[in-house]
Amino acid sequence: MEKKDIKKLLKIQQEIANETLAYEALVHVLEDAALTEPVERMITERKKHLQILEKLTDTKVTPKENDIRYVRRVYKLFGIQRLFSNLETIMKEKAKDTESLMKSVPQIKEIHQAEVRYQSVFKKLAALEKKKKKLK
Repeated sequence: MEKKDIKKLLKIQQEIANETLAYEALVHVLEDAALTEPVERMITERKKHLQILEKLTDTKVTPKENDIRYVRRVYKLFGIQRLFSNLETIMKEKAKDTESLMKSVPQIKEIHQAEVRYQSVFKKLAALEKKKKKLK
């Protein structure tokens, strides 16, 4: 594997570690099981992705709290629906990054597929929250 690929993998690994920490914080804020269960499944899957990347990079990263602050800020300012919409957009960008790396590092195909799936999960969660608001 080339150095530039390892560098990109380390960046993705750090982002996933940060993201997992942020999702764990989000689960503690959300009260509705319909919202927390999909996020908890993502956390479990993302931890598996971290293990894949740790084997590839031979490095263990420590999560940083940047994403937690982002999630809290968007949640407080705009609400959960907007947060899920933003997370959907972020997943689109992450999926593009992993897709470009898949040619040289086929082991991350599972990670890419999960990121594509997460886009639709966040879209559904945002729609669910929007429907709840209409019912109130």
